[in-house]
Amino acid sequence: MFIIVWSYKIKSRYMDDFVETYKENGKWAKLFLKSKSYKYSKLFKKGKDEYLLIDAWDNKKSYDKFREQYFEEYNLLSNKCSMFYETEEKIGEYEEVD
Repeated sequence: MFIIVWSYKIKSRYMDDFVETYKENGKWAKLFLKSKSYKYSKLFKKGKDEYLLIDAWDNKKSYDKFREQYFEEYNLLSNKCSMFYETEEKIGEYEEVD
């Protein structure tokens, strides 16, 4: 399995929009479901405005293929969502140890 971990600090007025978009069955998950290699997205909260997001895929190769195939849709949604947060940080990409 391959995961990508993100950290966000959310603007208070967009809290509901952020959660609706990034939660397990939100807009991002619906886009990712176009790939059979997508596993899940998990959203975690710390305090009132900090979130951690984990997106899981079968492997990095399938994630990269998805990003290439749905480049425009991915970037369009990413640009729309950028208003929700003060900061977005990609903590890293991790592959499961066998």
